[in-house]
Amino acid sequence: MESFNELMFFIVSLVRDYWWVAAPFLALGIFWEIWVQYTDLEFDFASSGTLLEVKLPQELAKQSAPAMDHVISAFSHVYKLPMLYEKYLQGMGFSGYSLEIAGIEGEVRFFIRCPSERKRYSIAQIYAQFPGAEVSEAEDYTKKIPLDIKTNPDSEWDVWGTEFIFLKPDAYPLRTYVDFAMDKPGEEEERIDPLSGIVEALGTCGPGEQFWYQIIIKPTFGDWEQEATDIINKLSGKKEKKKASRVDKIFGLLDQTVKATLGQPLGEPEKEEEGPRMRVWTDPETQEMKALDRKRSKVGFHSVVRVLYVCKKELFNKRHAQGMFGFFRPFSSAYNALVPDKRNITSQDYFFVPWRVEARKRDLLWRYRTRSVRKPGVLLNSEELATMFHIPGKEVSAPQVIRMEAKRATAPVGVPRPPA
Repeated sequence: MESFNELMFFIVSLVRDYWWVAAPFLALGIFWEIWVQYTDLEFDFASSGTLLEVKLPQELAKQSAPAMDHVISAFSHVYKLPMLYEKYLQGMGFSGYSLEIAGIEGEVRFFIRCPSERKRYSIAQIYAQFPGAEVSEAEDYTKKIPLDIKTNPDSEWDVWGTEFIFLKPDAYPLRTYVDFAMDKPGEEEERIDPLSGIVEALGTCGPGEQFWYQIIIKPTFGDWEQEATDIINKLSGKKEKKKASRVDKIFGLLDQTVKATLGQPLGEPEKEEEGPRMRVWTDPETQEMKALDRKRSKVGFHSVVRVLYVCKKELFNKRHAQGMFGFFRPFSSAYNALVPDKRNITSQDYFFVPWRVEARKRDLLWRYRTRSVRKPGVLLNSEELATMFHIPGKEVSAPQVIRMEAKRATAPVGVPRPPA
């Protein structure tokens, strides 16, 4: 205990006498973090986007969720990793897509916001999987609501919303359309669509009410799969050898050189540990490893999940708004679930409550409109995203879903085309 107290006294004295040595490095670290966030936001603002509305015919020729999986996976194929100076000096990153469902006074509409330079590519991918669809450029529905809803006393609108995060680490998966057997042939009426609850809830909006549902996605390339690999190795009992860092190698080489110079024994080489003993995994462990492996096998996206309830002040119903907490319960699995992020929710309990709530509402509405990507977010693969966003088929019989009244067909051969 005395040695511990002496050590703490030495550290405190060192910090007190030589704080000026560490101060420049601390200031540089703070400046660097602010600079990276600023360049990222600047790049997002400079990147223009196009909002596309997707309408499907009354009947689908294929399962919607697996087809949407292919569409979302294709969104990651056109990205190029930026150079270091492009990333840290120019803030260049990946322009994200936004998957949105809006319930506007009883009408449920589906949108995909894509980077303007990838508009034609995005439309082509949608038509490739949904030949009978109708994709058209739409007006941004969020711009009809003023941003100063709380600071302007004359505003007639109010907002309630939140963002969602994972209950467990990103490597653990949610339930997907594979778990709901939506990828298997059969009658659509016999299948259960987990998105039906959200569509039905969005369709209950009355006059002056709107429900907004948004998933921002940006492809991620790197070692995100390593987290799943580490968990699988831990469950299987496999021990991985730690790789020596460059510093350890340098000090090890110096140690060996000094011992050789002084004529001291170099020490016995480390004995290799015996391999892991044979063990039998339980069924829950086996299923968990399979679920982790299935998630890491698909394309990953850094995602931000948001929901907003926008309503006229005289009609605002907070209990109706809090029903959004149950939107994602069908996607909860035995391994992971989406829960509200307390740091990004329009409710507070202590200290300057009215001011903080107003700031949160204005900030969330601004993030939704600008399609802003901020940390922490969640990591979803294409299979999870396709489960959470797809145009439902006949198994969702909500009449509020906007569909095409007539089947789309190509023009006959020989019809003259207007000049380009």
